[in-house]
Formats: sequence, structure tokens, C-alpha cells
Amino acid sequence: MKKKITTAKFAVGIVIMFVCLWIYLLGSGMVFRAASSLFNPKAAIFIMSMVILLVEYFFIKLTVNKLLKLSMEDLGMPKVRFEPRWVAIGFVLPLVILGIYLLMPKETLAIDRGQDVLFYVAAAVVWNGIYPGFIEEMIFRGLFLRLFEMRFNRIAGILVPSISFAAIHLLNGEIDLPSKIMLLIGGTAVGVMFSLIALAGRSVWNSAIVHVLWDFFIIGIFSFTTTPGPSCLFAYHLTDTNIFITGGEFGIEPSPLSTIAYIIVAIVAYRELRQKQL
Repeated sequence: MKKKITTAKFAVGIVIMFVCLWIYLLGSGMVFRAASSLFNPKAAIFIMSMVILLVEYFFIKLTVNKLLKLSMEDLGMPKVRFEPRWVAIGFVLPLVILGIYLLMPKETLAIDRGQDVLFYVAAAVVWNGIYPGFIEEMIFRGLFLRLFEMRFNRIAGILVPSISFAAIHLLNGEIDLPSKIMLLIGGTAVGVMFSLIALAGRSVWNSAIVHVLWDFFIIGIFSFTTTPGPSCLFAYHLTDTNIFITGGEFGIEPSPLSTIAYIIVAIVAYRELRQKQL
């Protein structure tokens, strides 16, 4: 029988979630500035990422245990372990999308990383991959999803956090209205995909590894935009300006091609979830 929580505990849980979001979105800047005053900026990136990640994990663990009387397992956060099939899918998903886009007409943007190639690869792993991948999954597919599932139902637990996950990415920068609409659609689709992965394996670590690998390849190593990312090694500008190809001003992540891929993986996760419920 699934656990249920009271309205009061649900409200406390929502406050905890907003504190987690504040730490992630604003507290990271404070930690980075403090680390930069003691170390060089390159080292500060890694220090900030690991500090915020650990703070988020132990803050969630302490507050949900003491205030909500829930365990980390109740939130889909058992001991860290990745199921091999989701690791494999985590590699296949971005590499297939990249393979398709690399075949499209494009211009290569010159990037000179000099002697710092290893640093940028490491930054792509930590700053672009592990840091957002694990934290966003703990918040949205751990805390947020489980709170709504335990207070209302599973459908609410999947849809509300997924729509919110898409909406919060609107804060990433100014984009035009068509790009915002596409981002909300694609962002919700990938949120549903991550939710079903987390539910299928009863662990957010499965959705986290898929999230980490997606961000590592699509944001950290490759960039399909006129403005290369801070750590990417290969940057391209698609010559086709059709928003349904490029994904709009946000990039290829919410493009219809990527969204179709999210839906396919979501179906795989849903089928696994259904089989385990039978």
C-alpha cells in the first residue's frame, strides 16, 4: 500500500522543496564566490558543485526524516545504484540525437580551448552533468514527485513536477514566444520521461544517470547554437532556421526530434513500470 501524507505534511514538504530550489538556483552563486576567494575559478567550479550537491542531499535527508517522518527510500532515493539498462539508454539517447543533428547542414564554430581540454571535459562531467543531473532529479523526481503522489495520486506526481520542471527552465535566458512554447512542451515531455524512469526502477538514481549523460553530451561536449556553452568542445550552428528543426532559441533539447525520443524512452519506462505492477 502506497504511503499517504496529510495536508500539513504536504505543505511542509513544499516549503522544503522551495528551499532546495533556492539553494540550487541562488545559493550556488554564493558558494562559488566564496570558493573563488580562496581558490582559482576553475577549482571553485568543482568545489561549488560538490558542496551544493552534498548540502542538497543531506538537507533533504534531515528535513524529510525529522519533519515528514519519511525515509529517503520513501522518496525513491535508496543507496546509489544504477541499473545497467538505464545507463545504456543514457548513452544511446543523446548519441542518437547528436548523430542525426551532425548529419544536418551546419556551420562549425571555432573554439580554441588551448591546453585546457581536460579541464573542459571534467567541467562537462561535473558542472554540466553530475551537478544539475543529480540535484534536479532529487528535487523534481524525488521530493516533488513523491509529495504529490503521496498526497494526491501518481498522475499528479508525474504531471505537476514535469510541467514545473519545464517552466523553471524558462529562467535560463530570454527567448521568444515560439521557443517558450516549444520549451514547455519538450520540457514537460522529458520531465515525464525522467519521472517514469524513476518510478520504473523505484529509484531517482536511474533517472539521474540518464539526465547526467544527456546534459554531458548535449550541453557539455556538443553545442548546437550560435553561442557556444561555457564548457563545450564542439559547437555548431544549424543553417536550417526552421524552429521545428532547431528547437528555437533554447536549442535542440526541446526540438520535436528530441521530444519524440523522450516519448519513446518514456514508453519503454512505462512498459517496465506496468510489468512490475502486474
